[in-house]
Amino acid sequence: MHSGSRRSPKEPKEHAHAGLKFDPNVLRDEKQLASKVEEILGLKDPGTFIGKTSGTTYRRVHEILVSALDKIAEVAHSERLKLESIEVAGQKVSGQMIEEVKKSLLALLTDLSEALIMVRYQKARGQISFALADYVEAVVRSVIDHIKNVENVNKEKLREIEKLATNARSLLDSLAVLVYEYTKAHARRSHEEEYE
Repeated sequence: MHSGSRRSPKEPKEHAHAGLKFDPNVLRDEKQLASKVEEILGLKDPGTFIGKTSGTTYRRVHEILVSALDKIAEVAHSERLKLESIEVAGQKVSGQMIEEVKKSLLALLTDLSEALIMVRYQKARGQISFALADYVEAVVRSVIDHIKNVENVNKEKLREIEKLATNARSLLDSLAVLVYEYTKAHARRSHEEEYE
């Protein structure tokens, strides 16, 4: 009787030893973010983390993810400016306006959710490594969960959402650079070996 690990046979071993762990606090603290970006870009053995990820596929997924994050940051920024201008004018922000701001933020989560579906799909197809896909999912879920859990929308909460989305984008950008550099170097090595 087999009593070993219950890992799916389709799941590569790279998943167990990926090296990078996501901490949601990275998105809230620029100093931690800078350290994590340096760690990602300086990864000694990125092949363990990237696996057989297709550079082209990852680039497409990355574009969709950062586009959704940019939209969230833009909406949070513009809504915060609106609230500030109302307060500067000495007026009170109405409950109706707060509800509209909440609705516009929640509507943007659809884009992020669709991007997550694409990440999961490409992971299942073997186009993105388990480790990389899981890390990207954790980053995006952190932003989604934060927005979903905001009860009282105000200037500070909107500033927080903008910061989270911007920092998530920076983290995903560093992963995109890592994937690009690794897949390009790997393709060059394969090409050289082919002609040796």
